[in-house]
Amino acid sequence: MPEPLLYVKSFAVALITSAVWVLVITRLRREQTTNLNRISTPAIGVGMAIGLMVMKVQWAWPLASALDRFLTIILPAVICIQWIAAARCTPLWLTWLMRLCLVAALPRILLHQSVYLIDSDETPLWQSYLTMVICSGVLAVVWYSLCRLSKRSVESVSIPISLCVSLQSAGVCVMLAGYLKGGAVTIPITAAVIGTAISASVMMRNRGEAKLAFHSDALIGIAVVSLFSVLFFGHFFGRITMTSALAMMIAPTLCWVTELRGVQPASPWRAAVFRITTVTLLLLVVLVQAKRNFDRSFAPLLKNQEIGELQTRYAQTFPIELESSSLR
Repeated sequence: MPEPLLYVKSFAVALITSAVWVLVITRLRREQTTNLNRISTPAIGVGMAIGLMVMKVQWAWPLASALDRFLTIILPAVICIQWIAAARCTPLWLTWLMRLCLVAALPRILLHQSVYLIDSDETPLWQSYLTMVICSGVLAVVWYSLCRLSKRSVESVSIPISLCVSLQSAGVCVMLAGYLKGGAVTIPITAAVIGTAISASVMMRNRGEAKLAFHSDALIGIAVVSLFSVLFFGHFFGRITMTSALAMMIAPTLCWVTELRGVQPASPWRAAVFRITTVTLLLLVVLVQAKRNFDRSFAPLLKNQEIGELQTRYAQTFPIELESSSLR
């Protein structure tokens, strides 16, 4: 069963840890704002790790599920890639080469030792590999488009925030589909990215920078890979439909709407609000549909379970009355 209090603790600890990391390191080392991406990457990693520990998330070794591989292989890999990419000496072509290698390998890692990699009449092997190629292409397009938008936008903190809204929506949908542990891991990840984004933006403004936020490539990379991974194993190993997964994956790209002629808000903060609102509206539609599917599939089971529990409690409380009624 879900544990709301534990989820709240995990979210709060991950958010505070990431925010404090950025604020303390920038204060102690007097880091320039251009180096905030390099500071933000370990901040997210530390916040996520502590948040997962608070949530008591455990995984098996050897790795037995897609969730285990996501936590032990994919997340550390994207954090390392983003940390290397944030270095000033790293060329852009090498950055995107590392990112594309991860994008290409990610679906295969998540589907390792699954039935989808066994050739059968129902799911031919070529169909599985074609699906993996298409999924990798969608991830690459979304990742590149959001990084491009971050570079050209005056305000960029709304991009990782929009990704976090989509990521948490994906987590809720996975939990509604019956995979509680798979959906719960999004809580500390979301909190770590939000805490890092807000604290980095505060540092920018305190130093009198013209922009409200830095080019948040590190936050975008970690958040978009996490979003893709959760939706991927939520679809293949859960009950999330392809339509819902695709809608939540492309929802953050709606941030581009503020770059259209005639739609551009007058100030950066209005642009941020408009972006987050636009993304949230699409995600609300997906969440409503997921709730309807949950009510249709799981509500009768939960109702029968509650009735069984009530009967058991009544039998334990009034055993003589039940025995006498049965004799009659």
